[in-house]
Amino acid sequence: TTLPEGLETGNMSMHWAHRISWIIVVVVIVLPANVFAQVPENVRTVIAQLSSQEQQKVRQGYLALAALDTSAAEACLPTANRVLARGLPVPLAITAIRALGDVGHVTSSRSIRAYLMHRHVEVRREAVNALGKTGGPDARAGLRRALSDADASVRGFAASGLGQVGAKEHVGALFSALDQGVQEAAASIGMLCSPAECEGLVARADRMGLEVVSPGLREILLRPTTEVTENIQLSIIERISQGNPRKAQPLLKDVQSRRGRTGSRRVNQAIDLAVRATRPAPEENR
Repeated sequence: TTLPEGLETGNMSMHWAHRISWIIVVVVIVLPANVFAQVPENVRTVIAQLSSQEQQKVRQGYLALAALDTSAAEACLPTANRVLARGLPVPLAITAIRALGDVGHVTSSRSIRAYLMHRHVEVRREAVNALGKTGGPDARAGLRRALSDADASVRGFAASGLGQVGAKEHVGALFSALDQGVQEAAASIGMLCSPAECEGLVARADRMGLEVVSPGLREILLRPTTEVTENIQLSIIERISQGNPRKAQPLLKDVQSRRGRTGSRRVNQAIDLAVRATRPAPEENR
């Protein structure tokens, strides 16, 4: 009989977790104590706190985890992820998810993703924020699902997170979210879009307004021409500068400042010209 998707993997993970636990027990019994002295004290302390039956100690363990250096934090992650996956009360779950997000390791994504189904919006909000930092397939799939969350802030964080984790396969879902009012999707579309998809965002400027899509257009203009063509960037500059100069000026000046002299010379020259062309007349500043 074929197990439902995810269940077979979960059972295998649990199977290996049990085997690893027994291996640890054997190692503790067989190896000399001086071997364990080689494990950094801060790592041993955090693992002990996370393994405690007292919630306050577990909380202290997660707070300490977030402050560890990268190698020490990674040594604690198997325990930290396992404790979160078992299920925690709301305040402790929020602390744990936030700490794992700060560490930002892909192995935490599966444990965090489960909390996207939590009934408390505060927990779901922390989960989408953390997944934007941990990344990986579990994070991308979870953030995609969270675009349909009942809470607007969760949908917004999910849209931003998809851009952070580079989920190019979900640009179509981001367009759908943008069309349904999730304005945070615009910037992520700009980070991820293919040339054809970028054209789709430009086309929405007339229908949705420059102020809605400008975060995405800014991201397109900041990308290297190895990802988006010069022609697309030049088309955006021309279109927004001619359409509504007053609204285009802040966007163009920001892009000009952030690009500096890097990237395509033609694009940089076009931005310089557009900034001058959209500059308010002296009488408009009075």
